[in-house]
Amino acid sequence: MGDDPREWPEFGRLLWNIFFFGQMVGVLLISPGLAAGAISSEREGKTLEHLFLTPLSTFAFVFGKFFGAIGQMLVMILAGLPIVAVVFQYGDVSPKEVLAGYAVILTTGVLYAALGFLASCLFTRTVIAIVWAYGFMLLACIGLPVAIVLLALFSPQFWFASSSFLYSTCPLLLLDVENLSGAMDGAQFWTTAGGMLGWTVAALLASTVLIRRLRGIGPFLYRRVSLTVARQNSRMPTVE
Repeated sequence: MGDDPREWPEFGRLLWNIFFFGQMVGVLLISPGLAAGAISSEREGKTLEHLFLTPLSTFAFVFGKFFGAIGQMLVMILAGLPIVAVVFQYGDVSPKEVLAGYAVILTTGVLYAALGFLASCLFTRTVIAIVWAYGFMLLACIGLPVAIVLLALFSPQFWFASSSFLYSTCPLLLLDVENLSGAMDGAQFWTTAGGMLGWTVAALLASTVLIRRLRGIGPFLYRRVSLTVARQNSRMPTVE
């Protein structure tokens, strides 16, 4: 960038594109792993049974563990706000475009974190849950788009019917949108964001069903934990 003020908007646009791409890739890389150990780590530590004895409802338990797991991701996203302030200084990037970009980044992170949380509910070991979490991410980002493209080769009408579904499972396709503020005014952006939120809700509901199933052994679980606590207390030395 030179000293000519006429070049500043172009530099601001370039800086925003780099920032948006970096934030999106960073969220994709860390969000599945952050939530993949939320439940499986409790299983490995033999502490999940104790948590089930609390008066929390299943929904409160699931959402508490989920949002506690993605807290670091939210901090990482908010840490980029100073760069956005620099982008505004050079111009050519509207507040609506920044809002659209942050909406895409946030919904993407929450979606893949929800898939990681689902893997944590499915598998008892954290390592296996992390592997499956990133496997779910690759399936959504690569597997489904490839399958849709192959099906579209045989039926061109299938492409028009599934394009919105493709964007909702693979938000990386939005990286080629040069002006997100224009996309925000169209139905494509809202369809993509709504689709990602829909997949997120579906993953969290599936996780809730799995947790409720684990809690379904209530009386037996309570007796087992009570016997464990009583056995530990009997081994404690008495103070005279």
